[in-house]
Amino acid sequence: MLGADPGRAALLALSRQPMPLLRREPGNENKSAKGGYVLHEAEGGERKLTILSTGSELHLAVQARDILQKQGIPTAVVSVPCRLFFERQDAAYKKTVLGTTRARVAVEAAVELGWERYIGLEGRFVGMHSFGASGKIADVYKKFDINAEAVVRAAHETLAEVAAL
Repeated sequence: MLGADPGRAALLALSRQPMPLLRREPGNENKSAKGGYVLHEAEGGERKLTILSTGSELHLAVQARDILQKQGIPTAVVSVPCRLFFERQDAAYKKTVLGTTRARVAVEAAVELGWERYIGLEGRFVGMHSFGASGKIADVYKKFDINAEAVVRAAHETLAEVAAL
């Protein structure tokens, strides 16, 4: 994101954990420059669920999407590397990225603060609900139930709540 917005500070936060390669399509477009973009669109029908994530938890969102797609739930994954940049985009772009469904789940090892803006009242958050934890990533994920299965459970909960409206 360096250079994405001249005159403003930018930061690259790198993980110590090995992360899988998630974007494989060719091209030179800096999708992160807009702060958020659709990493994987829903397949098999209209998008029923949107999973939002960032950083080292993005692969969990992709794993959960694969499970949900196999269950017949068209699910998109949205990468949000910079909420500040994403907020600067016009409403039409944000709607295209977030989709129109109210069934949304955000997953991030950090605290929920800020994600409620995108997941709404019916959405769910998978991550820490308190401040401060460190350790081996596997231990942190286990302690706070941060995994693809937790994202799938949260997805089913938000889908049920949206359906009940």
